[in-house]
Order: sequence, then structure tokens, then C-alpha cells
Amino acid sequence: MENKRRKATVMKTETDVLARSRHRCALCFGLYRDPAVKQGQIAHVDHNRANAAYENLVFLCLPHHDQYDSSTSQSKNFGP
Repeated sequence: MENKRRKATVMKTETDVLARSRHRCALCFGLYRDPAVKQGQIAHVDHNRANAAYENLVFLCLPHHDQYDSSTSQSKNFGP
């Protein structure tokens, strides 16, 4: 029973994040005022997948999510 409650809570939180963002990428909107609906994923701001708190989740388009999660030695990527 514990697993079902946990899963339901996570799904509710993800649904709330998607509803809040209206499938608009936080970086596209914040940097470029681009209100277009995007294909994307929910990213963990602190990069900790175990932290599924509403405040730690944000919707990013696929290119920005890739940039946010990548680490390179030559360039600076997006941070929290």
C-alpha cells in the first residue's frame, strides 16, 4: 500500500507542475519570453531525482533539459 500512495503523490505533483507550466519551458519563457507550448520533461532543480518536492520541479524543453543536466569542461551550463 505504501508504494501506491508514494506513486500517486509523485504523479499528482508532476501533474501540478505540468499544469502550472502549461507545457512552456521555464528557460525559454524566462530568457526569451517565448510562450510557445514545447515538448519537454520535468527537471529536478537540485539535480537530485529523489527530491520530488513541488518546489524542486520545473518543466524544461528537451534542448534546455539536456543543457541543464549536462556538464562540460569548456562552457558554463544553466544552474539552479
